[in-house]
Amino acid sequence: MKLIGIVFVASALTFGSAHADTGPILPTTLKTDIKPTEGAIRRATCSAQYKANKLMTPDGNAGLKWNQAGGGYYSKCNKALKAL
Repeated sequence: MKLIGIVFVASALTFGSAHADTGPILPTTLKTDIKPTEGAIRRATCSAQYKANKLMTPDGNAGLKWNQAGGGYYSKCNKALKAL
């Protein structure tokens, strides 16, 4: 599926659901079509999910900016993927 110039492979990510009280939608699988370093894979996976959330849901990122003081979307996503 192609969304506004961003190539998004729906099968590469598994979407959860989010409600205002549960926090942002975070990926549950890793994006594997980039260079194979762990940090680069997590960053690309989080970036793809963050962009998809902005396009597909009203508040899929739970009001978080990509990087913000006190922990933004990337910080939470990176921690979640390290735990996989």
